[in-house]
Amino acid sequence: MQTGFAFKSGWFADGGLRILRNANIHQGFIDWADVVRISEAMNDRFESFELEGGDIVLTLDRPLVADGLKVCRIGERDLPSLLNQRVRRFNVDVSLVDAEYL
Repeated sequence: MQTGFAFKSGWFADGGLRILRNANIHQGFIDWADVVRISEAMNDRFESFELEGGDIVLTLDRPLVADGLKVCRIGERDLPSLLNQRVRRFNVDVSLVDAEYL
């Protein structure tokens, strides 16, 4: 499990890498309509927060709402992106755990 980085709003840029925030995570899918980004030039500083296909992400702010649990899996269309604070990533070893079940 990993919790994301507290990216400073002053680092946000018009283009570059997307940052996965609580607002993007819904029940089973990610909505990138409201996206913030940081310059790709900063990527080297945050390689350990790069999301990977198959990662399971869970919002840590109000994860359970009337519509259900705000959790989903990272797909190829969600990449590249970085993990923001108050979002948890479960990087599952599929040889040990059934990610779909989890």
